[in-house]
Amino acid sequence: MADRPMTRRRLDGPLTWFEQMQRGWDQFWFRSRSVYTLALMRVITGLMLCYNQIIWGTQLEAFLGANAWISSATSRAMAEQGFTWSFLWYVDSPGLLWAIQFLILAVFILFTVGWRTRPISVLAWLLTISMCHRLQGALFGFDQVLAVLTMYLMIAPCGAAYSLDAYLAARRKNDSVPSPRGKATISCNVATRLLQCHLCVIYLFGGLAKVRGESWWDGSAMWNVLANFEYQSLDMTLLGRVPWLLAVLALVTVFWETFYCALIWPRWSRPLVLGLALLIHGGIGIALGMATFGIAMITLNLCFLEPSTVDSWFQSGTRWVQKWTNRP
Repeated sequence: MADRPMTRRRLDGPLTWFEQMQRGWDQFWFRSRSVYTLALMRVITGLMLCYNQIIWGTQLEAFLGANAWISSATSRAMAEQGFTWSFLWYVDSPGLLWAIQFLILAVFILFTVGWRTRPISVLAWLLTISMCHRLQGALFGFDQVLAVLTMYLMIAPCGAAYSLDAYLAARRKNDSVPSPRGKATISCNVATRLLQCHLCVIYLFGGLAKVRGESWWDGSAMWNVLANFEYQSLDMTLLGRVPWLLAVLALVTVFWETFYCALIWPRWSRPLVLGLALLIHGGIGIALGMATFGIAMITLNLCFLEPSTVDSWFQSGTRWVQKWTNRP
């Protein structure tokens, strides 16, 4: 009996350090979050998946056929040391390949518009992984980012907003003005946090790799990239006349990439970090001929946008479209 007042006083008193950490951990991972950001990312990811599949289709037999540049046997041999598998290892007849090509493209279209999104998102991830495992040697960062995006998007109900599923659900409820609205769920928050942490790891190791190279400290790495005609889509060699600017750009890139994992979390520094991400990846896309990779990385960075911000943009855009279409 003597212990009860002490227990009551402790519960009524300030939280201990461990209890604060526990509460912060729970708030970080397991609070509810709206789906709007992930829904926007689903639409952009779906469009990129469709584009990528169409590109593979321009040389489908050269990539996947019996006489492909990298044969099925070679692809399997390259994957022997890993836990990888692809059903495309066992398909090489032209007719079946084209049937699978259109089937995959149809799945990606359904994922984009958000029809039966829960099962379709899982199928989209499995198909994306199968393509990546079969096309080893023909991939680059764009394909890897798509695999990351589809993996985390299938965890959350990313079709609960900005989707055909949401529109049809609103119509079934006899809403006078059907609108894509999504409720907050824990799975949305978990998927968002996993995306955020994964992105931080990507940038951290990319920054540390650059720190180890001398060329990033004197700016020559930036010049070597801009002067490489293999990647050059916009002539930026004029910057060679301002070597100190190249050095500054290189140092800013290294600092931003290395400390992204720390500076992205505080609200006061997040706009600056995301702004640099837009400039750096946008610059890569415009100047170095890697537009798809730039768009994919910018899409990854969207996971740090608040759902309320994304939905306010959507509502503003909807009002603008309604106002424009109702003009006399």
